[in-house]
Parts: sequence; structure tokens; C-alpha cells
Amino acid sequence: MSKPNLTKKALLGAVALSVKSTAWAQTGCKNSGEGVAEGCKDQPGVNYLSLEETPGRNTRLCADNGNTKVGANIMPNELTVAVNPLEDAYIEMMFSVSDVVASNQAHILYLVYSPMLSPSPQIPTPRSKIKLQLDMAALEFVGIYNVPALPLLPNMPTRIGSANPSPTSRVSFKVNLDTATLPAMMRDGENTIYLQAALLRKTDFDQANYSNMILSEADTITFVGECPPTYSYCEMDDDGTLTTVIQDDAGGNMTKISETQNAEMASTTKTKN
Repeated sequence: MSKPNLTKKALLGAVALSVKSTAWAQTGCKNSGEGVAEGCKDQPGVNYLSLEETPGRNTRLCADNGNTKVGANIMPNELTVAVNPLEDAYIEMMFSVSDVVASNQAHILYLVYSPMLSPSPQIPTPRSKIKLQLDMAALEFVGIYNVPALPLLPNMPTRIGSANPSPTSRVSFKVNLDTATLPAMMRDGENTIYLQAALLRKTDFDQANYSNMILSEADTITFVGECPPTYSYCEMDDDGTLTTVIQDDAGGNMTKISETQNAEMASTTKTKN
């Protein structure tokens, strides 16, 4: 059995054990009933993560300008993703998870998705401000990554101050979208998915103790053939050229084109009336 299948089996086991667990009450945070705890101090990388999507090759990410964002994320949490799997043989998206705080312990980072949300968390996660919002019946693991331990070193004070001894990092990875499956999902009205990232100490992961994980917000992705004309979007073509179009209320837009070649970035900006 593959690692993702073993991991999902362990997660389902955690759901069964949580019925008898007291972990639901072992937190000073109150559950708002909407997947986010209340009364917790925001500590990125300590009690929550941020998940962000960006376009890969042959992908356009679109969003209504009124959609909400989390923290320093650039892209909103609800995205429409325009793809053409019948014409493009290679389609990808990029995902970034932050903040991953340096630690003396190794961690496991993973990204999961489900076509359904759960009305209430199915696993107690007292360390996480954001709770598991996905329905686990159809949950799948998109990616699992090792985050090695990073021993902290003391920083000496200087005349201008001293550096925080615990740096943070942003973990990014690409996902190749299945061009055989996407057309059927889009045709059958099963084109909306929900994603969350999670971080867990490797010792807990090895023992299938998922109650100690911290999670990101749940992002929504809907796959379509074309984006609504009023939406702003960011896209990358097959040559790696990244184009961003920001729609304004007056019907105009600002377009920024960034082209990466030989590790050099050349950008041009033009405004359309």
C-alpha cells in the first residue's frame, strides 16, 4: 500500500479514536463552528499556516476582486482556475505554504483536498487555530514532504539590534494536473475542490497522532474552461511568461507581463483604458 493510502487510513483511524478523546477540550481556543477557533493569538507557523496558489504552465487563476485573502497572501482564498486540458498536454499549478518555523525537530508537510466540506471538524486539533474543514470520506493527499530539523543558532546583539534566532520559510511545490480527469470533472459538475495544508512533527506523524497538526485555511478551487470577463487573473503560458491583469470598477485594467529567461526577470507594465 502506498504512503498516501496508509496516511489516509491512519487519519480515518484518528477520527474513530477522537470520539473517545479528550483532545477536543485541551485548548484555550473556542470553536466558532466555522472551522476557525476564537480567542487564539495569531502565531503564523505556530498555530496556523497560510496556503497560496499561483499559476503554473498553461493555467489561468481568476478571482473576483471582492474575495478574501489570508495574511500576506496575494491570491484570494476562492479561485477560478481556467484550463484547457483538451489542447494542453501539460498543465500545472504551484502551491506555497508559509510560515514554516525553524525547529530542532523534523516535520511532515502535506497538502490534501476533498470535493466536500465537513459541517464540523472530524479530527481534534487543539494546537491549530484553523480546524480541519474537509470531509475525509473523499479526501486525497496531493503531496507529502519532509521538512528537516533546522537547529537554532544564537544570534549576537549588535548596535542596530539582534536577529530572531528562529527563521521562517515558505515551502513551494508544483502539482501536475491530470489532463485526462479534469474534462470529466468539468463536464459532470464535479469541478470544485477544497484544499488545506497541514504541518506535523515527524514523531507524531510516525505514530499517527494527527491531533497535534496545525492547518492552513481551506482554499476553494473551481476548474472552468474560461474565466468570467469581470474577474482579475494571473496566467502563465507554455513559455513561462507570467501575465497579470487587474480589473477595476470602471471596466479598465492594468496588465503586467513578466518573462523569465535564463534566471533573469524582465518586466513590462502597461495600462489599458
